[in-house]
Amino acid sequence: MKKGVVIAAVSIVASLSLAGQKDTVVVDMNGTRVEVVTGGEDLQAMLKEIQLKTREIQKVISEQNTKMSAVNKRFKEGKTSEEEAQAERDQIVQQTEKRLEELESEIEIAGRNYSEAVSNKNKTSASKTDGNFEEQWLAEAKEYEQNAYPSAPADENANSEKDWFEFDAESDDVEDLEFDWEDEFDWDKKKKNDNTTNYVFDFHGGWNFLIDQNGNTLSDNGELDYYSSNVWDLGFNWKTRLGAPGNKLYVKYGFGFSWHDWKLRGNNYLTKIDNGGDPRVAFINDPSLNIQESEWSICYLNVPLMLQLDLSEVGMDNGFTLGLGGYGGIRLDSKSEIDFIDAFNDDVSRETTGNLYMNSLRYGVMGQIGFNSFKITAQYDLNPLFKEGYGPLDDTGNELTALNNVNVTIGFSF
Repeated sequence: MKKGVVIAAVSIVASLSLAGQKDTVVVDMNGTRVEVVTGGEDLQAMLKEIQLKTREIQKVISEQNTKMSAVNKRFKEGKTSEEEAQAERDQIVQQTEKRLEELESEIEIAGRNYSEAVSNKNKTSASKTDGNFEEQWLAEAKEYEQNAYPSAPADENANSEKDWFEFDAESDDVEDLEFDWEDEFDWDKKKKNDNTTNYVFDFHGGWNFLIDQNGNTLSDNGELDYYSSNVWDLGFNWKTRLGAPGNKLYVKYGFGFSWHDWKLRGNNYLTKIDNGGDPRVAFINDPSLNIQESEWSICYLNVPLMLQLDLSEVGMDNGFTLGLGGYGGIRLDSKSEIDFIDAFNDDVSRETTGNLYMNSLRYGVMGQIGFNSFKITAQYDLNPLFKEGYGPLDDTGNELTALNNVNVTIGFSF
């Protein structure tokens, strides 16, 4: 954008305001020396033309500001990317500069036309100026600028963001007026709000696995139906940025509830047994039962804590994320259920509410990877599911003391 456009207009009009006092005025306009000789109708016509062009310049600048505001608004709302928004801004600036250059040429042409018209009536090259003319001319120019643009500061040393124009008595060089995007728009504003901490609701679902002390999944009577052994998780969390606004590290914390179901294959079910005075749980296979479904379930209250790298360009959870952390939980409820068809071909459901000798607490480590709101999460319980000395036995009669739960979920963070 060019400042010299209006300066040329202001210089001409201010100079010509002395027409009643001087016969001839010499105007140096953007490198073009014009001898202006006073003349009534021609002068009024030129002043009117310049006034119209000046108003059009103001209109062009106002339209640019409106378009820039619209681009910024769409960018803030996440409707356009940073690259798309910058391309739109560049195009707006180019269009504005082109139009202002056209207006500058039109103002210069108006000045030349006036000079030629007056010269045809009364040609003269003498300059009848006294020693005080330059000071008087500058004062007139500044007065006109103040009247034309009331937002400009009265004090030439004053600083105002709305002073779009600069009058230079010594030079008519054209300077670029650049838009300071860093001041006008904060590139690190979040998609949700400007707070350092945001509330996040998590909803995830996935699958449970049981791993023994050797890292193997259960087999035989304890083999799980992994497709139907599900977990559902609801999280009520907060996410806080660490450090400066441009930092990509966050800490995520809160609380939530998870429901875990483990389902057995075949005619197997989990139950408590006396085991000759040594009570424990066991995986029982009963061929006499036509088992349709056999499962046990737990509900936990969990407290997670995770350090997260969020590479979002704008806001939180608006790009690639990677998190590592841990969690702790307390068992709220547990039960086992068997659905089978008895000897009379009747559907029978048997439900047992109890702890099944399972630990009341859980704790473990977790990892998460995601893009935007979509997340994939893995959790590994560091403590076994069943209490030591009460866990189920393997095929050789040895206790499976380290049956740790592992679950993988997919879901969304809002």
